[in-house]
Amino acid sequence: MAPTTKPNPRKQELAEALGRARSTAGAIPGILEPATTAMTSKAWTGGASGDFESGLSEHVTGAKKGGSASVDEVQHAYDACPAELIDPSSNGGH
Repeated sequence: MAPTTKPNPRKQELAEALGRARSTAGAIPGILEPATTAMTSKAWTGGASGDFESGLSEHVTGAKKGGSASVDEVQHAYDACPAELIDPSSNGGH
C-alpha cells in the first residue's frame, strides 16, 4: 500500500515569506527616493554634496540588487521544498 501524504507546512511558510520578500523588494526603490529627489533638485550643492550624491546612487543600486537577491533566495528555497510529505501516521509510512 502506498503511503499517504499530507501538505508540507514549510511550503506554505515559504510561500508567505516569498510574498513578503517580493513586497519588500518592490518597496526598496522608494525608500531612498526622498533623498534622491532632494539631491536632483539641488537641495545641497556645496562641500561634499557630489560625494554624497554619488554614494547615494550606489546605495540605491545596492539596495535594489539586495532586494532582488533576497527574492531569488526565497524563491529557490520554495522551489526546492516538496509540496507534500509522507504522513508518518499512514500505514505505508513506517
